[in-house]
Amino acid sequence: MSENSRQPFFILCIGTAAMLTLLLLLYLSSTQVLVTEEEEEGQVTAVSRASILTSDQVRDQSWGSQAYEAKVHLEEKASLQVELFPYLERQNQVLHRIDKEAEAGTDIIIGHGREFAPVFSQKAADHPELRFVSIHGETEADNHTVYTFDITEAEISAFIAASVKSETKKIGVLDVEDDWEGREQIEAALQELSLDVEIIHKEVQDRNDKEKALAAVEALREAGADVIYSRGNTFNRYVMEAARKDGFYTVGFISDQSYLAENHVLTSVVIDMPAIYERIIEDASAAGGLSGTAVTLTEADGAYSTAPFGPMFSEEEQQFIQECRKKLSLKQKQAGET
Repeated sequence: MSENSRQPFFILCIGTAAMLTLLLLLYLSSTQVLVTEEEEEGQVTAVSRASILTSDQVRDQSWGSQAYEAKVHLEEKASLQVELFPYLERQNQVLHRIDKEAEAGTDIIIGHGREFAPVFSQKAADHPELRFVSIHGETEADNHTVYTFDITEAEISAFIAASVKSETKKIGVLDVEDDWEGREQIEAALQELSLDVEIIHKEVQDRNDKEKALAAVEALREAGADVIYSRGNTFNRYVMEAARKDGFYTVGFISDQSYLAENHVLTSVVIDMPAIYERIIEDASAAGGLSGTAVTLTEADGAYSTAPFGPMFSEEEQQFIQECRKKLSLKQKQAGET
């Protein structure tokens, strides 16, 4: 090929390369614009620091210990900087901590209980840059989201298991005042399954009151209960000790408490707080961010479950419990279709 004939070829190659480069630059520029617009519209803001507030103390089997477990889980799983503040029992303590965490540059403040919801709704307007979350409660602010869950479904499974092992057909429930909302639904489910079981309910004012809790256990036993569902998490250890001593069965609460009395704990109603907190951070970091409304989590979300049955159940008894659950699920599905 002569020198003269090569020139048009080189010019064509250079022109084509320049055009391809220009098209690539235009594509990358338009993509960046789209990403920026999506981030602005969706308010995508990564969470790097979180603050957890609890009114409880952090010790074994306490509600506050669940907040600590969630803290450790987030630090390991989500690589977050997480601060935990216990013993916030008064409103002025909570208000002070919110302001201090805002100054420290936290991205999200999570209140470990419904008692934080009113304060969060009150302070949310003062800190529009912050995201507030409370476990249970109600919200009145766009930057305050409530995460809630109803464990009645898991409790029904636990009561079916308890009915299998109860000889007196009387199941006791030990609870803190005004904290148990699932009784009517549980009784309706047991009736639907033709399980002839009576529920006896006793309340105490304080989860930390060992003496009154044990007095309530004694009253339940005197009333004929041979299975006790203890919903106090803090005083549960004392109930389990009484079960080992006196030979009755129990149902644990919040965590799998079989390790406290393996041969006396039928099952436990487990609330997976680390999974719930992980979901909160995932939602906060996603496009659109937190909703500013109430988010209800279910068993399918991993928020709660029943622990594995204890060694006192035969395979036939476990199969019967599963069949009862399937019957209830089928009836619920049919009711939803009508």
